[in-house]
Amino acid sequence: MLIVLFPLTIPSIFADPILLDFDKTEYHTGDNMLITGHISNYKMPIIAMSLFDPEGDILSANNLIIDSNGTFSKEFSLDSPFYDKSGQYTVKLNYGKIVQNEFFTIIGNTSEPEIIIPESIAPEIISINTDKNQYYDQNFITITGSVNTIDSPTVLIGVHDPYGTPIGFYFGEINSDLKFSTKFLVKSGVNFKIDGTYQVKAHYGESEKTINFEFSKKLDTVIEPEIKTPEIKTPEIKTPEIKTPEIKTSEKNINSVDYQSQIKKYDNLSVEDIELGKLLNQINLDCDHSRLVDTISYNDGMGPALYRLCKFDQSLNFFNDSLSKDPNNVEIITSKGSVLGKMGRTLESISYYDAALNIDPDFIPAINNKANALANMKKYGESISLYNKALEKNPSYDTARKNLQLVLQESSLGNIVFTEYASTSTDIPSNIVSSKNTMTEKLQTENNLKTQTKNPTNIFEELSLVFSSLGSLFGFQN
Repeated sequence: MLIVLFPLTIPSIFADPILLDFDKTEYHTGDNMLITGHISNYKMPIIAMSLFDPEGDILSANNLIIDSNGTFSKEFSLDSPFYDKSGQYTVKLNYGKIVQNEFFTIIGNTSEPEIIIPESIAPEIISINTDKNQYYDQNFITITGSVNTIDSPTVLIGVHDPYGTPIGFYFGEINSDLKFSTKFLVKSGVNFKIDGTYQVKAHYGESEKTINFEFSKKLDTVIEPEIKTPEIKTPEIKTPEIKTPEIKTSEKNINSVDYQSQIKKYDNLSVEDIELGKLLNQINLDCDHSRLVDTISYNDGMGPALYRLCKFDQSLNFFNDSLSKDPNNVEIITSKGSVLGKMGRTLESISYYDAALNIDPDFIPAINNKANALANMKKYGESISLYNKALEKNPSYDTARKNLQLVLQESSLGNIVFTEYASTSTDIPSNIVSSKNTMTEKLQTENNLKTQTKNPTNIFEELSLVFSSLGSLFGFQN
């Protein structure tokens, strides 16, 4: 009997787009783990890799460089106490629109070692550095540093533009030698919009360290030979270097009145778009499905950063700690109200917005966020009245205008004027309004919707109009 064997082929459509390989079948606490991978359809040079423990808590987040062959690798130290738990750990890969999970097993410590940690040692950042002082478009920025002790596995690193606006948050994984690092791409017009001095803020425990670097677009070298050509006029041409004052103007503007007003303008920033949050954090997190946009403030680094990662319970702890030190800070009070709203505690969130408005009745973020909370409770009339109030105080406040449009569409009352607050006469029932008041309220709402400017009002809106995914950051489509 003749038996013919044919090779079994699996169509590529069923193959994983990302092939991942571990150097062992299982690990013990204290081992080193090497992960290697290959992208079957190479499109962009970076892949995001995150590690989660058996309970789903994040342990590490990294951006890995993919070589031209589509391969990448990363070595991890599975040190105690972060890898003490026995069980299945998750490796989450994000590559453009591809999200893929792989798993590995750790056999943790069964006995508790007697380790005495001096209570006097508080975790803090010892140093922070960048690999260069000046960067241009398409450069990679590498940030390194060290800490004095391991309190948590990563350092939170925020990058801010010359106006103080956060352009991205990154995790620097701490190695066994107490050193950390992270790396990301400079993309002119996307995460780096303007020339100037950028600031890196690293947070670890209660400590914070900062360092500055310069960014500018590459200069056109054609100008130099044109200046050198007329040899006869050499002394005249060398004397007036027109470029010098142009470079100095950015330094002078830092102390100017115009610059200060721009800083004030960006003090309160809206998380305008969930896809933009993916881009800024370098991690795809589909966690916030709110249709209305709250406004949060970035005066407290860790609280807002955890808020963007949808770690609302941890974010709330930081806001509570900040309020214990500064109980009358309307920005922190308003941000805490927003966190409570995200956690489903709407009535509590409204009480915090009211507390902020008692301190500062003109604080627009609290007015906008309270209007969102009332709209979520289907109290459309009250919410629309507050949106109009915010737009009266600042007609260019685009966040409130967009929220107003969504509420009008949702309530199916886009052409109906809300009148609960229009009548104050005891002779007229509260649900009836005079034609004069009706026209006033209607004109006010229509005005607030028509005054929308053509240009986005903040840096986040400009980004979200052009780039809606991490893939598009590098100019590729998946």
